[in-house]
Amino acid sequence: MTQSACQSRFEQLMEIADRFARHLSGDREKDLPPGVLLLERDGQLHTVVFDGTHRELAATARDMVTRHHVTSVALIVTVKASQPDESSDTLYVLGETAEGSVAERRYRVQPVFRRRRLLPVAPDEAVDDRRAVLKAFRPLFVPGAVPAVPAASTERRVAVGVA
Repeated sequence: MTQSACQSRFEQLMEIADRFARHLSGDREKDLPPGVLLLERDGQLHTVVFDGTHRELAATARDMVTRHHVTSVALIVTVKASQPDESSDTLYVLGETAEGSVAERRYRVQPVFRRRRLLPVAPDEAVDDRRAVLKAFRPLFVPGAVPAVPAASTERRVAVGVA
C-alpha cells in the first residue's frame, strides 16, 4: 500500500470520527461517554465505547492498538467542564497512524434546546485542558510495545523428562 493510500484512509477515518462525535453529542438527554475508540485494521473499522476514567481509557486503548495490530486509530475523548457552572464540555478527536501521522480536532459541546451542537475550539482556547489530554493519550502507538497475552489464553507446557 502506498503512503497516499494510507493517508487517504486516515483522512476518511478522521471524517468518520468527526461524524461519530457529532452523533454522540446530538442527544442532550444522553450523557457523553468518556471515550470512543475507532480502530482501522485491514480496511475494516472497529468501534469500542469506553466507560470509566481517562487513565483506564488510555491504558486500554494503547493495549488494544498494540494487541490488534491496527494501522490507524481515532480516539474521541470527552472532557467535562472544569467549573460546575459551565455548561459546555469539550470533545477531542485524536487520530494516529502506525507510520506516525497525527491529527487533532477539538470541539465545544454547546447545548441548544433538546440537542447539542459541536463548535470548533479556537487554537488558543482551553490550552491547559489540551495539554492534559495530549499528555494522557499521546502516543497511542507505542514503539516497540509487545502485545499483552491474556491470562486466560496462556497455554500449559508439560516438561517431558528424558531417561
